[in-house]
Amino acid sequence: MVLCRLCSAQTLLFCVYKEREYHRCPQCFLIQLRRSQCPSFEDEQAEYMLHRNDPHDQGYRRFLSPVTNAMLEWLDTEQRQNPQILDFGAGSGPTISVVLEEQGWKVHNYDPFFFPDRSALARRYDLISCTEVVEHFYEPQRAWELLMSLRTDHGQVVVMTQCSDAHFTAVDFQAWRYIQEKSHVAFYHSKTMFWIAKHYGLQVSRLSPSVFWFS
Repeated sequence: MVLCRLCSAQTLLFCVYKEREYHRCPQCFLIQLRRSQCPSFEDEQAEYMLHRNDPHDQGYRRFLSPVTNAMLEWLDTEQRQNPQILDFGAGSGPTISVVLEEQGWKVHNYDPFFFPDRSALARRYDLISCTEVVEHFYEPQRAWELLMSLRTDHGQVVVMTQCSDAHFTAVDFQAWRYIQEKSHVAFYHSKTMFWIAKHYGLQVSRLSPSVFWFS
């Protein structure tokens, strides 16, 4: 029996691909790689070092623009004095902080590999971004608990991840480019995001096929 690492329900074997075993949860709809098959910390870090996320790359900025535009719109609308902003999982080339700081906003970066200053986790934030990160959560329940604990009482969280909605059969899933990156171990359906929102007593809006705003 394999329990879901997000909601603890009993999962069902979904498919085996390149000797990797994926299970799907019938309650929260998360598809997850078997925990014992997740890459080691060292292998995960080595894979991240292959990424070339350049904050001055206009293509990468366009890729992130559904997140950064939504954040800037919220900040301009709220007009809060000195809002606390966090990029959770900023990566080797933090870009959200650069884009927002160009508009006059101060952003804290946290990443367990590249910005491991845990003092950033001792604060609470009005606005948190988490882009292309949640699919790397080996222990989703624990990681989401941490992410949501960083919110102020009315804090907002914007998450970007590719969803499995169009890849929900084993055949489609195995052809999905997103599963080729070995550190991608958790695959979210849009229904998973609504389950998460309900679990934490939040509202969620789908801003684009891959961007979700929790409030």
